[in-house]
Amino acid sequence: MVWLDRLEEQIELAGQRFQEIVGGAERLMAMARETETADLDEPIGILEDLEERLGADLRSLRSDQERWATLLWRNPPAIQHRFSSLIRHHEENLVRAAEAIRDVRWRLLGLQARTDDEGDAPAFDDPDALERYLGTR
Repeated sequence: MVWLDRLEEQIELAGQRFQEIVGGAERLMAMARETETADLDEPIGILEDLEERLGADLRSLRSDQERWATLLWRNPPAIQHRFSSLIRHHEENLVRAAEAIRDVRWRLLGLQARTDDEGDAPAFDDPDALERYLGTR
């Protein structure tokens, strides 16, 4: 089926884009390590936004799966299986990309914590102390 071949091409292209995004994030991490004085707020924010967009895409993909199953039920089992395999592959790519972006963002946060001046910001030894400080407890 032509539409299924086209879907496979699009999923493969998306997988390549995910790899490029993750590679860019890894390069960003390497550059940040080399210049420990760099301001990391912007790259951390960009990665957080990207992680959230990937998460939204994943939620959308998962919510659409039941509707797709309803649309595909009249197709032969081989088509249903191929479609399911493609969607599963795309879902796995999304998850891996989001996890990789999250991991780089967390490493940047750790690097930022090591390099930032503490200033007069309060430090908390446990979550309860933070909640008391924020007045949420």
